[in-house]
Amino acid sequence: MATLKPVILPLLILPLMLAGCIGENASFEQEKASAVEPENHSPDSANRFVTPSTENGTASSGVLGELEAGEEDYYYVDVDYFDSGDHEFRLTGLTDDLDMTVTDWDGIMQSSSGAGTGDEVVYLSTSGLGFFSDNKRIVVKISGKTTASTSRFRLEMRTTD
Repeated sequence: MATLKPVILPLLILPLMLAGCIGENASFEQEKASAVEPENHSPDSANRFVTPSTENGTASSGVLGELEAGEEDYYYVDVDYFDSGDHEFRLTGLTDDLDMTVTDWDGIMQSSSGAGTGDEVVYLSTSGLGFFSDNKRIVVKISGKTTASTSRFRLEMRTTD
């Protein structure tokens, strides 16, 4: 039994350590480091977010952000053969009316401009990407329904393999 103590002790302490780290009112904000993530108000200065990593299933990734009145925010994600599949871009958690436009690598745009603070959704498929295809950039533009629109949001990309 003496050999089990080093294994059991950390297992007993781990929940206590986690309890101190995760607060009841925890919030998740996108931290922007200016050297790494510049202001993202144009396609050239778009901020990158991670491609969902999936293998025979569904995966998602995304960012939390806030749009100020009169601004447009841009994000991009690069996909390749291993990221290919059917993608859903979803804008949720809106506090004001925002719109979303998703542009693929061929310049084809798809938009969602629902009413009010409901979710905005755009679907895109990259199932035809070949093994030797280069990375394909997808750009997401988030804008206000009016120039006075200010809102927090969550931009999520969900991929189904």
